[in-house]
Amino acid sequence: MSKTADCKISQIGYGHFGSFMAPHLSSRLVYDHNPRKKTKGLPPGARWASLDEVAECDVVVLAIPALPVRGFIKILKRIAPKLRPGTLVVDVC
Repeated sequence: MSKTADCKISQIGYGHFGSFMAPHLSSRLVYDHNPRKKTKGLPPGARWASLDEVAECDVVVLAIPALPVRGFIKILKRIAPKLRPGTLVVDVC
């Protein structure tokens, strides 16, 4: 990543905090494993993305509950092998 403006940010999770965050991200890729969440409208410019697409971003914001721990660990195990070296993963919940 050469410039801050080129930074691509994505998020995993579209619950209470994730739906608050989505309009403020520069690259609006959103992933949620729950198909019912996908019936919620995303903010303008945002789109649902696959876990692979999310993992290709420079920054991945985790907006998923840390409890129960099983669910949190499950998503980490799914995305970890897909992340590029140097990807910043941020947990907000």
